[in-house]
Amino acid sequence: MKSYVTTIADMLEPSIQYVIPQFQREYAWQRNQWLPLWDDIQNVAQNIANAPDAESVPPHFMGPIVMQQRKNQTEDRDSYIIVDGQQRLTTIVIVLRAFANASQECGLLDMEEKFLSYVQNYNGPEYSPKVRHLHRGNYNDLKAVLEMYSGGTDMNSRMSRCHDFFQSRAVTYIRQGEDRERACQNLLDVLRHKLETAVLTLEPNEQPNKVFETLNARGAPLKQSELIKNTIMYEGNVIEDEEQANILWGTKEQEMDHPYYGRENREGERLDKFFADWLTSINRNRVASDYTSTEFRHYLTSVKNSGQNIGYITQRMKQSAEIYRKVQKNDFPHSRPSTTRLLAAGTEFFMPVVLWLWSEDKEIELSQRQSILRIIESYVVRRILTGNSVGDSIAGNITGMLNAMQANLNTGRDPQEGAYNWISMNQNEAIRWPSDNEVIDKIANYPHEMSASRRNMVLNAIESRLRIDNGQQPVGSGFQSATLIPEGEIGRTNYPIEGRPTPARLERRNGILKQLGNFTLTQTNLKKREQEAPWEEKKEALERRGGNALMTQRLLRSRQQSFTEQDIVDRSRWMAELCVVIWPREQE
Repeated sequence: MKSYVTTIADMLEPSIQYVIPQFQREYAWQRNQWLPLWDDIQNVAQNIANAPDAESVPPHFMGPIVMQQRKNQTEDRDSYIIVDGQQRLTTIVIVLRAFANASQECGLLDMEEKFLSYVQNYNGPEYSPKVRHLHRGNYNDLKAVLEMYSGGTDMNSRMSRCHDFFQSRAVTYIRQGEDRERACQNLLDVLRHKLETAVLTLEPNEQPNKVFETLNARGAPLKQSELIKNTIMYEGNVIEDEEQANILWGTKEQEMDHPYYGRENREGERLDKFFADWLTSINRNRVASDYTSTEFRHYLTSVKNSGQNIGYITQRMKQSAEIYRKVQKNDFPHSRPSTTRLLAAGTEFFMPVVLWLWSEDKEIELSQRQSILRIIESYVVRRILTGNSVGDSIAGNITGMLNAMQANLNTGRDPQEGAYNWISMNQNEAIRWPSDNEVIDKIANYPHEMSASRRNMVLNAIESRLRIDNGQQPVGSGFQSATLIPEGEIGRTNYPIEGRPTPARLERRNGILKQLGNFTLTQTNLKKREQEAPWEEKKEALERRGGNALMTQRLLRSRQQSFTEQDIVDRSRWMAELCVVIWPREQE
């Protein structure tokens, strides 16, 4: 590795191009990185303005840039791969474009041309920027910023926001000075001569992806998925080949660059979470989300030792990522309704099991896969119905189920039996599977502090069971829950307490109103006035809004004249007895 110190002007000399390879992450800088850079530029520019001459102003060091000369160059110019520092270099080019636009906005057209001379080569093809991204999304975003057009690109991209940030501040800086041209010249002098970088050039035999990871402790930290992509691109010998990169990783319409994986959920980056669950399903050992890149390399080594290549791994990876996404979006019919209900219950710990069940190397019948998911569903919902937690203690033990199923599969036994035995034999109170009596007793006799989403899931599952028993098709989650007797003073006015309202009696009533029997389903939500109305009016509202919900039709047939606390208790017991049928503990 060779090194030298240089300026931005020298780096962006005529007829040079820097290429950002496929293994690099997407552009990740944002305001937290832009603002300190602007402060540095503005401070140095002000120092130049106050100094007798620009030469006396010390330069600002902006960090190193690591590059490697491209092999087999065809262009008539020097061309380098940027191994580390692409966020910094990309931002500088955007800043130059932004300052050029600021010059134009301030009527300084000569200055505009000076800034632009460092942005793009003019002796090449139609679009020949000095910094070019090979990742398609970054390529289009940077092209849109540098050429100032919006054809099919996201003009609210991070690069566009970067441009707007620096243009706005440059315009303010130029206009607040007495000599606008001098102020603009100071900004240009900063970018040309006062921003220094240490350039490190790799030898041809050095591995750029490993250097990239080692040096990337600065700036916006790398995600685990970016480190995994880095490994895949290098192992697939993909530095500049976009077609091969798409084969290994995917495009915007496919995994792993599907828009779904570009967003976050409550647990962080969706793609990082997928890799943690996928590697857990493969290793049958829980993989922490901040350790997935290391585990991926271990997996890669074992697969290569078995004679397979990176293409085999990425084929499995993309297949699992597609299933993972579809399950999360409720678009994977083979796993419904179990996964729909589990996700509605606010839990995702079962996802490694789904990926294990649908792995292409597992010869398991669809009916077995679905039965295993029903076992997990019964286990989770029973714990919810009895007021028990469904948290880390259960998620941490899911690998026990995976190993039990794999052990049965290895010996020719039913993996479903392994899943059932693992859950039913575990008597640890923190993760125990509640019995029929526990479920019925809790629902029928005690208040239930259940979240609205979980309650809707339970009510819709009961509705589906009623439909199946009636020879109809089950429902998904299209019905809304409605309260029958409202809490508070209005509830006591419209649904009076029997006898004297003592503190003990009020406490008992409040508990009854929280039982499952105090809720039903409607096609559309009741209005506030309808929720609080006396029974005669509420009954009419339920008839209008209940739609074809069998649960509500049954309620209206049985309770024509009134609805009381005892009716809630009776409905709760009826629901409890249905729940132990819907979510059985006995093996199917």
